[in-house]
Amino acid sequence: MTAEIQKPAIRRRAAGFAERWGGTTSESAEKQTFWNEFFEIFGLDRKLTGQFERHAKRVSTGGVGAMDMLMPGEMAVEHKSADKDLDAAMEQLLDYLPSLSDAESPWLLVVCDFATFYIDNLRTGQSVRFPLGGLAEHIEEFWWLAGHEKIGDEFESEEALNFTATLLMRDLHDNLSDTGYPDHARRVWLTRVLFCAFADDTAVWDRNLFMTYVDQSREDGSDLGGHLATLFQVLNTPDGDRSAGLDEHLAAFTYINGDIFAESIRLPYCNEDIRSALLEVCRFDWSSISPAIFGSLFQEVMTPLERREIGAHYTSEQNILRAIRPLFLDDMEAELKRADTLPKLEAFHERLATATFMDPACGCGNFLVVSYRELRRLELETIRAMQGKRASRRSGTIRTLGERAASLDLILRITLDQFRGIEIEEFPARIASTALYLADHIANREASREFGDYYQRFPIERSPHIHIGNALDMDWDDLGEGQEIDYVFGNPPFVGFVLRTQSQKDDLVRVLGDQASRRVDYVFGWYAKALDYAADNTRCAFVSTNSVTQGEQAAVLTRLFQDHAANVRFAHRTFAWKSEARGRANVHVVIIGFDQIPTGRRVLVEYPEIDAEGEQRDVKQINSYLVEAPNILIMRRRKPLGDVPELRIGSKPNDAGNLLLSPDERHSLPQWIQDRYTRKACGGRELLNDLERWCLWLADASPKELRELRKTKAIRDRLEGVRKHRSASPNKQTQATAATPALFWNNKQPKSRFLAAPETGSEARRIAPMTYLRPTTIITNTVYSIEEAPHWLFGILQSAMFDSWMRAVGGRFKNDPRISPGAVYNTFPFPKLTQPRIDEIELAASQVIEVRSDFPESSLADLYHRLSMPPSLVKAHDALDRAVERSYSPRRLLDTEARRLTLLFDEYQELTSATQ
Repeated sequence: MTAEIQKPAIRRRAAGFAERWGGTTSESAEKQTFWNEFFEIFGLDRKLTGQFERHAKRVSTGGVGAMDMLMPGEMAVEHKSADKDLDAAMEQLLDYLPSLSDAESPWLLVVCDFATFYIDNLRTGQSVRFPLGGLAEHIEEFWWLAGHEKIGDEFESEEALNFTATLLMRDLHDNLSDTGYPDHARRVWLTRVLFCAFADDTAVWDRNLFMTYVDQSREDGSDLGGHLATLFQVLNTPDGDRSAGLDEHLAAFTYINGDIFAESIRLPYCNEDIRSALLEVCRFDWSSISPAIFGSLFQEVMTPLERREIGAHYTSEQNILRAIRPLFLDDMEAELKRADTLPKLEAFHERLATATFMDPACGCGNFLVVSYRELRRLELETIRAMQGKRASRRSGTIRTLGERAASLDLILRITLDQFRGIEIEEFPARIASTALYLADHIANREASREFGDYYQRFPIERSPHIHIGNALDMDWDDLGEGQEIDYVFGNPPFVGFVLRTQSQKDDLVRVLGDQASRRVDYVFGWYAKALDYAADNTRCAFVSTNSVTQGEQAAVLTRLFQDHAANVRFAHRTFAWKSEARGRANVHVVIIGFDQIPTGRRVLVEYPEIDAEGEQRDVKQINSYLVEAPNILIMRRRKPLGDVPELRIGSKPNDAGNLLLSPDERHSLPQWIQDRYTRKACGGRELLNDLERWCLWLADASPKELRELRKTKAIRDRLEGVRKHRSASPNKQTQATAATPALFWNNKQPKSRFLAAPETGSEARRIAPMTYLRPTTIITNTVYSIEEAPHWLFGILQSAMFDSWMRAVGGRFKNDPRISPGAVYNTFPFPKLTQPRIDEIELAASQVIEVRSDFPESSLADLYHRLSMPPSLVKAHDALDRAVERSYSPRRLLDTEARRLTLLFDEYQELTSATQ
């Protein structure tokens, strides 16, 4: 029951207590009985909650005394005979506190002489006195004894609460790790401790039973390891098999069963720091923490290297719901709403009880925990609705539909064995199982509150199926135990193709075959396995980095879907990742829901800003680029799709830094060399940020001129440096160019005025800005060029239409879009332009160039950053966008990226069909 339900009964018991003890005066004869009965007001056993005669040292005298009673970390009591000085007693109690450890130090001090209570709350700084007869009226001072007000109530946000919980577990782990306790045993031990701390606050057993048991160990922690080993053995022993002489404190612990306490592990060597850290964990109010954040606790005790190797990033509840709502939860809620008769409700309840779920990269079980919680919530709503229907028909029902625990056991049909997971690491798999057990217990408490009876599933009889192993090397059919899995979902590892280990590459070869040779992220293994596994009605959804929907990777995904006759059912386009863990992952992700069901609703969620809320809309179809368009392949092309000049890459120095010069290096050369043989050099960084850089440009130098140049030691050393660098290359083509060290590795320099485009754009800029340069400026291989590009072409390439295409089909460097000739420029469906449209675009493009000239001191990076773009430039680009969009569709509004891409994909399909 909740504290609110208990309050009237507690007040009545407090009044009865005050009546029984009125007139008592003798401290020595009655104080322990007094406090034993005081705790019974709140349904607590004092022997399992606090200790009488706790030894402590008085700071003022150095003498050793004893506090009459201590609840470690919560309350200390000094009890006196009637008419003793309560102020002196409080001073005595305060004098003991500095000798206690931080974990044991109480926040509530209580002095009593039978007739009067004197309370000092060290958290609030407030004190109060009241007579014994006023206990019922002042019982709020002790509500925490019934309402679990432990560490946690003072936090203003859930994030701060979760953060504190993770730090507490991390500190315990680090103290344990410092003793050399082995990894495996340490992780098993921590999992058990986490379960016990949570159980202390969620009525698995009497409140604070575990904390009190820990506090009974020696202060130096020397016996704590064995102390807890005994407890863990008891927790794994059925009541009937426990020793008849078992200590009453240990006997009060509930038999748990399951696999949490089954394994025999080595005892840890514990010390005072470990004991103090464990007591701090116990003092925290774990009832306010969702088991779904246990992944964050796990991440806190992993090194950054471990996280990188397995691609571990723990999904926030918000992102989990973004995946599971369109996957199954929205449909289930809608079906429940439509169930307006008892037979329909019973059929829906049957669906809930038979649905099966699997996360094949479950980590610490966040997806499974949240899904289980939501399923149990729906079941409770279903039972409530069935109860109403039965009551309205006045048919025989089980009185309050929960009057007996046995009745609830029959009525609550959703169980953990409907859930399956695969996890390659042992510790997160243990956390996943533990989190699911606790999620089940929390759901059972909700049912108990709903139907007025206490119900729990301890000892554990049904367990989730969490398999430890490599999901890409397992037969998923073996995991269903004869059942087809209805829903497959999760957050597979975030490992980009550059970071894949050899074993991960081998995994992809095994599941992807020929496609494994492509530059794809590790997550593609899960898409392939899910598509191979999925039955006709199996629905899947994965969180992935947005790179899987861009460039070459999107083409591979398209091929996978086509080969398996699969469709994108729903999708969240790129949004900012928010992890529950400290040091959140700096990534942008998508969510893709897919199945082999040809018909049904399709939903696309777009994010105008990547860290904002999404905007959902129904669409006819969704392709692998997460665009409302047919699922077609965007194939790299050698030539542009339209009648436009080629986009060419700049010249590659391949010089180990010897041909490129800083301004100071150039100035150190003789003036005649500066004037005749150096040119301004421009890479993408220089182009965007207006930086000064130079190069030795000797393409037109004769052998005689080169001989004169070699007489200058600085030039001779640089050319020799180029020769040695290229000669040492394993690439034969590069080795061949060692014979011409005075030249760039290749010469792609334009001969006339050209449009320069940076190789990589930026997520922070509205577009990838381009500008016109003269051929006297040497561009390197991080800049592309279009010779004699007309202004209308400049206008199209600087428009939202081209930018949307580049972001959708191009590759990425980090999250910045890349302008590639083969994948982006050559595949772009340029519009068929009439002269009036050309004139309109050129006018708008000229206006953009003119506005830029108004800011001669600002670089392109400054001008185009989303946070500092001048209003006049914004206005000029808005006009340019409208002019370009009208060239595609004079009447159709193309004011969002999704609308632009839908049109462009249609245009691409039409143009490529015509050329085939």
